[in-house]
Amino acid sequence: MPNGNDRNWIRFCAAVDGFRSVFGRWPVRVRLFPDALADIRDHILSPEGFARVRSRVEFVSDDDAPMIAEDNRGAQYNYGESGFPESSPDTSAVEWFGNPELRSDAAEDGFAASVELASRPNYLGNPEVVSRAVGEYFSAVINMLAKRISYGECDQQNTKVSRIFSGEDPDFTLIPGWHTADMLGKAMVTCFDMDEAYFQDECLIDVVSEGLAAVSLKIHELVNAFQSDIAAEWDRDAMPQLTELSRFVTSVMMGTNEVFYPGKHLKDFTWKASAE
Repeated sequence: MPNGNDRNWIRFCAAVDGFRSVFGRWPVRVRLFPDALADIRDHILSPEGFARVRSRVEFVSDDDAPMIAEDNRGAQYNYGESGFPESSPDTSAVEWFGNPELRSDAAEDGFAASVELASRPNYLGNPEVVSRAVGEYFSAVINMLAKRISYGECDQQNTKVSRIFSGEDPDFTLIPGWHTADMLGKAMVTCFDMDEAYFQDECLIDVVSEGLAAVSLKIHELVNAFQSDIAAEWDRDAMPQLTELSRFVTSVMMGTNEVFYPGKHLKDFTWKASAE
């Protein structure tokens, strides 16, 4: 996912690109969070650049819209749910906007901010850091199923990882704008097949905790299927499937799942029987 100071502009263009890619026409408006609109208008695009974009699409401030491009015929592309489009449009949004001018310091500030964040310890935009945290949770669940640790110890690991991704562990550095209930929380609800209505007003740490619980159930399902597959071997059959699940969860936690696992959900990970 975009992590720099220009991230809201990148997401805005992705919503427009997604609309064009799916429907073959351009949207008439983009609904977006008020802070994101202000960021694009006041910090990223120059006044001339913003006016050029606004001549093409209407900016609509909406507390419930994570970059939704739409037209007057009911079509819409929701970046918050779909992420980057699976295929590139015939013409990019930036080209359609006429390559709008950025503020002189926007690109430099975005690069500098990205470098500075990446240099911090335990930055959650680093795949190794996220993969390690997710992997520790997977290990705890598997060890619980093997009765090497108690349910309580596994639950403690859930709490630990939930604190990390909700910003309650000071030893970890968050991705600006991503670790919120509206962004990471909604991504987890969608990708982990959770009840959207139930979690609508929940705080991030509760969503993360319940999302990890859903992952635990999926691990349990795969392990049970392994145990029922008399031809299966742990290293040959179970570990690769659990590793792939772990990579998917890692990508969801980073917001990169639409790049590496487009359209995939937790429910799609089912046991692949041994060929022998």
